[in-house]
Formats: sequence, structure tokens, C-alpha cells
Amino acid sequence: TTPSEDAGFINISQESEGSQALLALASYNGSTAIFARENIIIFTLSTNAEENVLINTLENTGTFAPHSVVPFGNTDVFYLHDTGVRSIRSREGTNAAYVSDVGSAIDPFIQDIIADVGESAAAKSKAIIDPRDGRYLLGIGNYILALSYFPEVKITAWSYLDLGYPVDHMVRSGRDMYLRSGDTI
Repeated sequence: TTPSEDAGFINISQESEGSQALLALASYNGSTAIFARENIIIFTLSTNAEENVLINTLENTGTFAPHSVVPFGNTDVFYLHDTGVRSIRSREGTNAAYVSDVGSAIDPFIQDIIADVGESAAAKSKAIIDPRDGRYLLGIGNYILALSYFPEVKITAWSYLDLGYPVDHMVRSGRDMYLRSGDTI
């Protein structure tokens, strides 16, 4: 088949330095953000593969925890990076993507958690957007970290809860949220 027949291939290794495993995808500003460990590549994807367009490549950032990547609204994506929680957002007036250090207030604490649980356990971190109030919730080790981010009223605050047991899965169903640790929900 030809690419215009609803099939195609994008060689991401040509878009950024080095060859990295792709870990996560997220909807971002009408496009798709493709996450590797040290790069985020943003493409506008089409059903016609010949119309796929590279929008931007963000170097020296990415994730090692694929389930921490969560779209927040249409123009923001939160994710866990080695240095803490980061987000991709659009610059006002240009729509150009940039990386925001939304987690700077809690990053040293997150770095300590990553060091404590180890990178392989931290890579299993899970995140969701709370279905009732829209907070970003990140389960890492025994902790749930919550970002209260309401830019219209200028609120950005982090809090955390030590559950005493590891969070294996997080899921939302309608307006309810469920956590699983081992065989306990």
C-alpha cells in the first residue's frame, strides 16, 4: 500500500538525536505529543500519512514513567521527569510548545521519593486527573501527590498523602476514582 491509503510510518529517530524507545502518547493542542526518555516530539497526525506534520521537538526532557503522562485540558500535558513533575504547555500568543517546571515547589521531595523507591519502581508511577475537581494526581511509591492548578484564580499548590502502601493502579470511572494496591481496591 502507499501512505495515502490510511497506512504509514514515521521514523521518529530522524526527528531527534539518537534512537530512543517511545514510551507514551498524549493529546496536546490538537496534535500528538510522543514521549521518549529524553525527547518529546509533537506531530499533527492525519488519516492520510502524507499529511503528518512535525510541529516541534523538545530536547532534554521526556519521561521514564509512561503512565504518569496525562493531558490536562487541551493545551497542557503533565508528566514525571527525572527531576520532578513537568508539563508541556503553549506559549501565549504563539502556540509554540515549551516545558514548564510546574513541579518546582515539590521537585526535591519527588527526587527523594524516586531515590528511595528506585527508578524501576518509580517508572511504574501512575497518574490521573481527579474526576471531581480536576487535580493532577500522581501515585509514586506509597505517595499520592496532588497538584491543585487553577490558573484563572492564580492557584498552584502541591500536597501529598502517604498511604503506607504502594499504588499499583489508578483509574477513574465516571465521577469516581479507584486505587489498587496488590489485591486491595
